Amino acid sequence: MNPGDIVSKGITFVTWYTAHEYYLWIYLAQWVVFGWLIYLILRLDPPYLIVVSFLPTLATYYSVKRILTGFCSSSIRESSREFVSDPGLDSKTSLKLVDMTDREILKTLRENKSIKGDYLNLIREISTWFMTGDLLSRIGKLHALGYLKASRNRITLSAEGLDLLELPQLMFLSNVPPGIARKAVDMRFALIEGNFNGVVDAANKIFESILREAFEKKFLGNYQSEWDGLQSRGVVRNDYENANLGQLSAAAKGTGVLKEGSLHDNLLKAFSRIRVPQKHEKGEPQLEEADACSAMDIVNVFVRYWYR
Repeated sequence: MNPGDIVSKGITFVTWYTAHEYYLWIYLAQWVVFGWLIYLILRLDPPYLIVVSFLPTLATYYSVKRILTGFCSSSIRESSREFVSDPGLDSKTSLKLVDMTDREILKTLRENKSIKGDYLNLIREISTWFMTGDLLSRIGKLHALGYLKASRNRITLSAEGLDLLELPQLMFLSNVPPGIARKAVDMRFALIEGNFNGVVDAANKIFESILREAFEKKFLGNYQSEWDGLQSRGVVRNDYENANLGQLSAAAKGTGVLKEGSLHDNLLKAFSRIRVPQKHEKGEPQLEEADACSAMDIVNVFVRYWYR
């Protein structure tokens, strides 16, 4: 049996256990009956009866629960590491990289008071929503993106997870192409790592990719000749392959892909003021973090209205 089968069977058992935990209690209740039989046979004093009947029951129950909790914790962390190394975004998603189902997981963890940060309680609540292999991988993704905090024994919402739940449902629509979503993953991970320049660089790549995609879509197979014409008129300087965001923006406005003074144009202008390299050479971390968060906000608004 390969490791993947072991994990799959383990998840299957965990989901069964969380849905039928009372079976374990029924089984463990036999210890109580066994203890009373010993009492009747040996006439033990009541304190010994408690030891014989109840302690094995509690010890067995919490041992099983500890093992299953550890399994959930390790599986979620492994899924989190796999998402970091390969997000596997093959279809459209939201710019926040979560969908409405992910949002419901976070919402359940926040609003269902009976969960109390317990892995098994959470799985009991959401196990009917997923196929077995998708259950912990979704939680692992939310952990990798920083929306959940997971320790050996507890799973809770992070501050970012709480903020995410305050966003309107429009932000969770799956309308962002996979290529843009992968760059959004890089932007998110850069923020988690405290690489604020990396956040701005990733945002820059998102804008470049969107404008290139729109330019090529408008002119189809003739986009290169159209670019050459822009070069000859002095609208852009570099070749298409080496064009930066400023030149792509100028080309988009020069060909009607982007309208001068539109919302998207104004957002790109606002981003260009953040992107000025000198701003990132002052050695002022608080300004860099503010710039990174502003860049992400600009990207969020731009993409939301671009892919409507």
